[in-house]
Amino acid sequence: MREQLSKTRQRLLQSIKSLLCVIALAEPLALNAQVYRTINCTAGNLSTLLGADMSTVTDLTVTGTIDARDIQTMREIKNINLSNASLVAYDTIEANVLPEYAFQGSKNLTSIILPNTLITIDEKAFFECEALTTVVLPNNVTDINVYAFDGCTKLTTVNIPTSLNVIFSYVFHRCSSLLSITIPSTVTAIYDYAFGETNSLNTLFIPSSVTTIVATSFANSSAYVTVDAANPYFSSENGILFDKNKTTLIHYPTSIIGNYTIPSTVTTISFEAFGSSKKLNSVFIPNSVSIINSLAFYNCNGIKSISLPNSITRIEDHAFAYCSGLTSIFSYSTNPSAIVMPANVFYGVNKTTCTLYVPSGTLALYLAADQWNDFVNIVEMPSYPVADATVSNPSNPLSSGAKVNYGTSTTISASHTLAGSSNSESWTRTFIRVDLRGIPANAVITRATFSMKGTSTGNTASARFRKVVGNYWAENTITWNNQPSASSTEVIPVTTVNGNADVDITRFVTCWYRNMDRNTTINYTIDRNFGMVYELDPSVTTAASNIFGSTNNTNAALRPSLTVEFYIPSNPGVIIVTEDATISNHSNVGGTENNNNCLNGNNEVSFALGGSSAGTKTRRSLLQVDLSSLN
Repeated sequence: MREQLSKTRQRLLQSIKSLLCVIALAEPLALNAQVYRTINCTAGNLSTLLGADMSTVTDLTVTGTIDARDIQTMREIKNINLSNASLVAYDTIEANVLPEYAFQGSKNLTSIILPNTLITIDEKAFFECEALTTVVLPNNVTDINVYAFDGCTKLTTVNIPTSLNVIFSYVFHRCSSLLSITIPSTVTAIYDYAFGETNSLNTLFIPSSVTTIVATSFANSSAYVTVDAANPYFSSENGILFDKNKTTLIHYPTSIIGNYTIPSTVTTISFEAFGSSKKLNSVFIPNSVSIINSLAFYNCNGIKSISLPNSITRIEDHAFAYCSGLTSIFSYSTNPSAIVMPANVFYGVNKTTCTLYVPSGTLALYLAADQWNDFVNIVEMPSYPVADATVSNPSNPLSSGAKVNYGTSTTISASHTLAGSSNSESWTRTFIRVDLRGIPANAVITRATFSMKGTSTGNTASARFRKVVGNYWAENTITWNNQPSASSTEVIPVTTVNGNADVDITRFVTCWYRNMDRNTTINYTIDRNFGMVYELDPSVTTAASNIFGSTNNTNAALRPSLTVEFYIPSNPGVIIVTEDATISNHSNVGGTENNNNCLNGNNEVSFALGGSSAGTKTRRSLLQVDLSSLN
């Protein structure tokens, strides 16, 4: 009997232990469980109605009437639904107004649905609510005041109601997780930093209704901006925001990677236009720009090289401050003291390691100019001698014209002349080659521009450069009959403005530079630098003529020239991909695509290591890397 009681006691103790263990495991689950409450409130009584649940409720739905006192009561609740509640007046706060600082600094608020009757969200209502991810705004809201959602770093979605006309300053500033937002066609103005530092925002559409955008509306934002073509005040191109005529660059998305060439229509770069664009490697500023405003390139620490054209008249405060990655600046001003600029323009730029390149013959001027003479290394830009010669082809290639060398002519041309009573049909094209030995060893070329100056304001015919791949040619012996061949795929279009052409030939120069023999006596054959040919586009069948000054022109201002911008890598361990190309193979070996080279600037943007197959056609990509920077 006693033994049986002992066994019963042991079983009872074991059951109690098991029960205590279950309770212990359940307690933390209970602490993290959702606690729901639905309350029909009378203004000012929410605290009383919640009672002891105030510290445990996680999901609260309120109906009836509430006022500012009730907002204070609920500010640390996680999920709130006020869609069927009405905000009534209290003290100096009007009805249907969410008070200023209402949820400011709340650590727990995650989502909220605001009252359907709400009209105004006051200043800093959700300021730095760092856990807030979702807000639902009713269609009655007409005012969202300054800093309303500033610093809501986890906010991913928010709807802007169609009743809203103005997005005030700093409303969505520092909403760094905001992915997308739609601006309704009722909005007419977007003010300072409204979307500043929205680092996850992908795209933003500006409707035609928007008439006011200030310089900093999208400062330091990743958003690609697209503007309705019908908007009379603003425009966009590849996600970049401009005024309507593209004379002012307003916003450059921080998410864009690589190099950027500012359009030649731009005259002004706005306040903080490129601010914190840390993925930007280099920027080319055209000769149209005269003003660079404050903080325009602030903290663009990925920029290695930048060019400042001769047209610059003013650079404002901290325009290039903290561009700590700069290793080369190309300033083309021949009168640096005339540029209006404060002492802090290049604040945070290492003026010992960053080389300032200046026009030939201006070194003394830069050494005497404030701000510029802070740079330890000021170097006059190297020159790149040009060889050029035009060749001509009458319809009969055996005629004397096809055998003539025009290497000493004062002009170069690309033309088409129709047959007439006293002449036969003929064409001209020009061969051009440049000496690149002025570029330092191990340079990374960011931009190379070839400039041709028209002898008139014409020169409107469509034209192109083709890379010469045949063999070496001499300026004083080349004719139509002995001209070398040129690539059919490595082509760069040439456009003219006011009769002049400034053409980006970076692709060609990079290739020539990579293969260059650095001996004192240049050897173009070893270098494989056979130059390029300038000719009319094959689509031109009417009479046309583009004429520019040659290297023999008596007016030095009309002679062609090459400018090259570059930087020297500071990290010797960086391996640079210098060239890639896709090749294709049909199963039919005689297929035309077997002979195609896809290095034409318009080929596939990606490559497949190991090859890819599509039916009976296989493509693979080849990479070439520059190892010269390795020890």
